[in-house]
Amino acid sequence: MLLLLVPVGLATVIGLFVLWPSGEPTRAEQAAAVAFPPGTTYPDGRVVSVETFDCGLDPAGPPQTCANVVLEILDGDAAGEFAAVELPPEVVAAGVAEGTRSC
Repeated sequence: MLLLLVPVGLATVIGLFVLWPSGEPTRAEQAAAVAFPPGTTYPDGRVVSVETFDCGLDPAGPPQTCANVVLEILDGDAAGEFAAVELPPEVVAAGVAEGTRSC
């Protein structure tokens, strides 16, 4: 039994040494830094109006509904201002209605 445990233990220690994080950002962390630069914020908002429209590209395919929404920004430097946003079909299908809060 000892002949099996010693090599497995040694392999575990070597694996820990080789695979231990180096402190450098991973590829995922580097991609996130590019996609979300420092200072990027996402303020809370409330949907004020929703206007849906058909956005399917293929007339023979399944219908897709997108929406133009107006959001009231609730916090941050732009609190009280309004922003227009176009939502893709996946977000509209998840359920968006007047009064919905985003955060």
